[in-house]
Amino acid sequence: FSLSKELKVATALTHYSSDLFDVTGSGFSFDLAFFLDLNQLQISVANRNVLPMSVSYSNGATEKIPNLFTTGLKYKATKEWIVFSQLQSVNGKDQFLSYGLQYIPSFLNGVLSVSTGYRQYDALGEFKERYSLGLGLNLGYLNLQFAYVPNDYILQSDQYFVSTHF
Repeated sequence: FSLSKELKVATALTHYSSDLFDVTGSGFSFDLAFFLDLNQLQISVANRNVLPMSVSYSNGATEKIPNLFTTGLKYKATKEWIVFSQLQSVNGKDQFLSYGLQYIPSFLNGVLSVSTGYRQYDALGEFKERYSLGLGLNLGYLNLQFAYVPNDYILQSDQYFVSTHF
């Protein structure tokens, strides 16, 4: 929903559903976000799971859905270089940073982009870091994105992500 040309607000209702062997669970949450576009600088603020909610399971157990508060910045330093940063807070305590850099070579008329990123996260109470590499292809009405994220956990392979939008 647009509050003005520069400021937008969004809400979402999320349904959680889980099935693991003979145990099922479900729950709901509510999200709220704001987006401010100042041309070269874009600022976003999002609060996932605004209301304290939980997932209830068929075996009587419950699991609290964490509150995630995220702020993000996107700065177009030049026509070819874009810088991203993000700070995420989990339940008002743990804070994690993410950074990204995107290069869009002007000599290719915006058809190709190359990205790299850094992300901090929590893995079962342990602080972790990850790096990523990405490649984008903009074909006018079709945009394809590919990302590679190496994994340091030996029992799990590296991750590859592909996305598209029209």
